[in-house]
Amino acid sequence: MKVHTPLALSLRRVLAALVVSTLALIASGVAASGAGAVQPQIDIDGGLSGYLAVRVLSDGSVQTKAFGCSSLSCTGSAWTNLGGFVTEIHIVKFDSTYYIVGRAADGTIWYRSATCSNKETCSYSSWIFTGGFGYDIQLATQYGRSFESIDCPQLAVIGADQAVWVTKICAYGAGSWGSLGGVVYDIDYTGLALYGVDAYSRLWRQASVDGAFRGNWNNLGGYIRQPVEIRTGSNGYVVAAVGGDSAVWAFSEGVGWEKMANGANVGDMRTRNQTGRYYVMIIQKDLVPKTCYKKQSSPELVCEQLSAPSGRYTSLAGVGSFYSSKISVGIGILGNSFYFNIYLSNSATQPL
Repeated sequence: MKVHTPLALSLRRVLAALVVSTLALIASGVAASGAGAVQPQIDIDGGLSGYLAVRVLSDGSVQTKAFGCSSLSCTGSAWTNLGGFVTEIHIVKFDSTYYIVGRAADGTIWYRSATCSNKETCSYSSWIFTGGFGYDIQLATQYGRSFESIDCPQLAVIGADQAVWVTKICAYGAGSWGSLGGVVYDIDYTGLALYGVDAYSRLWRQASVDGAFRGNWNNLGGYIRQPVEIRTGSNGYVVAAVGGDSAVWAFSEGVGWEKMANGANVGDMRTRNQTGRYYVMIIQKDLVPKTCYKKQSSPELVCEQLSAPSGRYTSLAGVGSFYSSKISVGIGILGNSFYFNIYLSNSATQPL
């Protein structure tokens, strides 16, 4: 999820329903027509044996790079150009298939599926239109009852009406769209719960009941941006967010809001669920990329610095787990350089 300053949020809310530019959409991809520069972005997903990174360049084109990993050593393929023109990009791995989801400049949502063999060789579908449009793309690999089996990844976006809309994306096509309601401007979606930030920067939560979302929102208060659920289960849920003071705060069920020790001066913050119980947070703290996790019974962030140069990163993403072992992968953009980092007790960084 991207960082939104109060000014950026205000502008975004005014412009959320406007069409930015027009596109010619063709079966082989998403082609630009008179589009301007795009802020470079990057995302990554995968497992210990390999990862697939996807990035958007300033011209809006989409590229991927596959990594095969053994222990702390990863070897990567060359960047593969998927063409198209997008302003937002995300990736999720579901079973053995990757799903690359992009938002075109007119707000329409498209995706491609990818399967990788020999860890570094991938084949791709053509671009598939989801039939919908929106922004703040969120992907989940579970839905409804806790960790039940589903057939395809879940996709959630904020629509032009500022409500949250969801569908599923499959290799054979997208499902129908359904509204979960709300009037929000920043979301996190896990498939089991939905979090949204309203116009007053308050956090709201909607949880599935008996395997379905029923539009019932619970006001958690606060003055925050960039919410991310970091734990859910029999002991309740915990959601982290960046407060108006640029510190990390956490809302714990039954406790309320607590300011996280060691969580000040935070910029971007991204997470990915790897274990079903905890998220690793890839954050930009004091202009240094770090991978962090929250202790279950302590209002403290435990952070390890990634082996990457300090500076203001324009995009961060990560995947990994501290629950079973100290394993995480971080990725980010600093200037025009892309950095890849795998962490296991000692860190080794690889520029992309």
